[in-house]
Amino acid sequence: MASAPDLDVDALWEHARQLLFEWSDRATPALQAMRVAVPITLEDGTLIIGIDPRIHHLASHLQVPTQRNEIRRALKEVSGMDLDFRVIEGTELADWERLKTPPAPPDLPRLETERVAESAWEELSMRMHREYKDFKGKQQPLARVDFLFRMLEDIAQVADRAERQEPTAKGFQRHLTQALERLSGMTDLPPTAVALEYVRRFGELH
Repeated sequence: MASAPDLDVDALWEHARQLLFEWSDRATPALQAMRVAVPITLEDGTLIIGIDPRIHHLASHLQVPTQRNEIRRALKEVSGMDLDFRVIEGTELADWERLKTPPAPPDLPRLETERVAESAWEELSMRMHREYKDFKGKQQPLARVDFLFRMLEDIAQVADRAERQEPTAKGFQRHLTQALERLSGMTDLPPTAVALEYVRRFGELH
């Protein structure tokens, strides 16, 4: 019998599958799973087989202990070796290589700055709601203008700090836009008018 490096995994799986079909006296979900399983590679005594992600739920039928033993018995009869097998999601060698590659460690400094920036915008939102709740001149135009200017000042201060902490310009723009839209709703002014006043007072929207 061929040694492990010389084994043709396609032929190995096909012959083992035929044996399993012969040993079974009825159609089972496990047999259906074996029909769609694709041999990928043989690595360290383990046959890697894959199933298309769209029907990967069938893989569970091959993991039942009795079924695993039958598959291993068929692999041994065909190859002459004690081979194990593993079922993965995907049918290409690249899927297996991707699975073997450990995920990159998280960028802790970046995550920390993200959290700091997110916290600053959340605190601003809560502060704006508190100010609006306590605001007594909601129906007075001049009072609303004063409220607008005070909140724009708060937004600008947070934006100045957050711009240095946000990991991406897109994230910063999203948070700033949300704050201006929130202020728009509080002052009954169009979002564009609030944004224009922000730009007029504090420069471009970064």
